[in-house]
This record gives sequence, structure tokens and C-alpha cells, in this order.
Amino acid sequence: MNYEDMPLSELLQKPGIFDIFDDEFHKDSWLDVTVLLASDSSLKDIVADGTVPEAVVARICKRLEPIFPRVEE
Repeated sequence: MNYEDMPLSELLQKPGIFDIFDDEFHKDSWLDVTVLLASDSSLKDIVADGTVPEAVVARICKRLEPIFPRVEE
């Protein structure tokens, strides 16, 4: 499973991932990342529904790419 499809409740529990989200959210004085800790939504979902701006998610994904190798479907 790609990290973009993983439920945020699972993704944010992985070491260091919460800090990446927290850092990027604070850059734009955005949402408190703790509200996503119980979310079944994925990164793709929160962009699609407008919960988080695409630019913020793009920065998060750029930082996650070295941590999660790409899995081709």
C-alpha cells in the first residue's frame, strides 16, 4: 500500500511522520494535525475533499518520499 492511500490514523503513528505533518501545517498556520489522528481518510482523500490545501499535501509528500519507497500498482 502506498503511503498516499494509507489511513492517516495509521500513517501518523509511524515514527517521525507526525512531526512532518505538524511542521508543514504550522508553516501556513494551518489545521492542528492532531485532528487527523483518528481519521480514516488518506492523503488523497484530504486533498480531494479540500480538508487540506494541495500545496501543503505536496510538501508533505515530498518529505515522505525518501521514507516510503514507491510501490507501483
